[in-house]
Amino acid sequence: MQSPNNAPLRWEQFNTLGQSGTTSTLQSKAKPQITVQGTGTNISRAEVMENRTKRKLIGQKITLALIKVSEKKGNINRMPYYWNTFHCQNKLVTVNGIMYGKYCRGLHCPICNGIRKAELINKYYPFIKSWTDAYFVTITAKAVSAGSLSKRVNQMIKGFQKIKNTINKRHKRGKGVKFYGIKSLECNFNPLKRTYNPHFHFIFPNKECAEVFMNEWLQRLPVRLANPKGQHIRKVESTERDMMETIKYGSKIFTDPKGSEKNHKNITPFVYASALDNIIWALKGHRLFERFGFDLPKHSKRKIEPQQLENYREWEFDTNLGYWLELGTDEKISDYQISSELYALLSDNINLALE
Repeated sequence: MQSPNNAPLRWEQFNTLGQSGTTSTLQSKAKPQITVQGTGTNISRAEVMENRTKRKLIGQKITLALIKVSEKKGNINRMPYYWNTFHCQNKLVTVNGIMYGKYCRGLHCPICNGIRKAELINKYYPFIKSWTDAYFVTITAKAVSAGSLSKRVNQMIKGFQKIKNTINKRHKRGKGVKFYGIKSLECNFNPLKRTYNPHFHFIFPNKECAEVFMNEWLQRLPVRLANPKGQHIRKVESTERDMMETIKYGSKIFTDPKGSEKNHKNITPFVYASALDNIIWALKGHRLFERFGFDLPKHSKRKIEPQQLENYREWEFDTNLGYWLELGTDEKISDYQISSELYALLSDNINLALE
């Protein structure tokens, strides 16, 4: 992989974020009119762009690792998906302090995941917080190898649907609880055992819903597949915190090499690129977050018309330097300084061994 100026990509330059000192004169000819979609992102606060820059750095480095392991596996068909994420937000335009750019919507993209989580929390939090007796539930089954991961994910999704249908039928006959809530599907990787643990997170409106579902899950699966000790149920104490726990979107990018963050808090995490690749493609095509049994209050959506822009500034992400530069001036859009910890992680702690 080469940078736009044909120099090798040098991730060690990420923390060399001084001004380039090359301030060229902008060409005087008028820029072509462009069309932008959506409301854009307000960049008036420095921390907004610093956070965006950090996510971009992480996303590009990890995506390059995913591309390498896909090449090793011979999965050439995955390349367009990963390159799309690599180029996510590469080019930006700004006007009046608002930034516009194209998003990849990839499952592992830190930029897109951050936006998705914020959108879902803003959408559901006002409704979920009214559940004054809400319960948080985690449901899992026995961990599997990479070869069995897709099958296990499909089994768990079908299992949930069957249980939901059963409980709803009882309710219609007047013999059971009204069943509703929100759920997400996630998968973790255990680097010691080389196994994968797909699981559901739920927020139910009350204890009865939570216990009915938990009992059905355990009754339908033998103990060897769903040990009661592996399932968790507790009352929601902080709606916002538990919604953040529920809306994770797929998988953790950084993984504790000891297999348990709770027991090894001082261990530097790793990125297991091959395992992450396996998880992405096992989850791809499934709805990772959804509500069931209820509808949100209807609100009239404000239609946002595309905008035609003429007076705008253009920026492009410099992979060597690790920030966006304005075309024609080389001015930076952010003063983000990569931390030594993140630099070391991205430089030294990405594992490319095949899983």
